[in-house]
Amino acid sequence: MNMILQVMIAYAILVKLIPRILTKPTKIDIVDNTVIYLEMSQSYILNASLFAGLVVWLVGQGQQISDSE
Repeated sequence: MNMILQVMIAYAILVKLIPRILTKPTKIDIVDNTVIYLEMSQSYILNASLFAGLVVWLVGQGQQISDSE
């Protein structure tokens, strides 16, 4: 499977899965804030998945350019 699709699918799964696993506050600010962010981003999961795929594609293009030089 293409790396871009893998990243997009992994992002979508993690956005849905992590808030279901971490339902109670952990008292660790960064973890709790990440869970809150993921809960809020569930309504924009398609846009965020496409953005993650775009970032992976751009990084791959940058690596190909630097390898050819």
